[in-house]
Amino acid sequence: LYNRLAYVLWFLEGPLPSIAAHLRELNLAEKCAPNRSLARARSTHAIAMSALPHWSRSLAFGLSGLQTARQIGDRWAEGQAGHFYGAALYGASRFAEAAEHLESAMQILRQTGDRWEENGVRYHLA
Repeated sequence: LYNRLAYVLWFLEGPLPSIAAHLRELNLAEKCAPNRSLARARSTHAIAMSALPHWSRSLAFGLSGLQTARQIGDRWAEGQAGHFYGAALYGASRFAEAAEHLESAMQILRQTGDRWEENGVRYHLA
């Protein structure tokens, strides 16, 4: 619920108004064992921190979200986390690494059939 609320606020009001909902999502997800919600919350935190811009935190949480997704073997979560980690790498001016992660995320999301996330990756690649 908080993840979706953060998305709505991000697109309607901008990054800063969405951060309160996002932090609530992250705090709740951190109380659970590794799962899709935790991977998503961590990778979403990468994007949220890139809006500030707080690059060291953004990159740490992006990588953590990607590692969590891989640990639990969730391909969709890996694609989504790879997308947000790649976008954070791009924002931190690490372009070659960003392109590598975004290309990988695009392929994974294409395989899972999530066109919305795949198109988001394409936007960041462009």
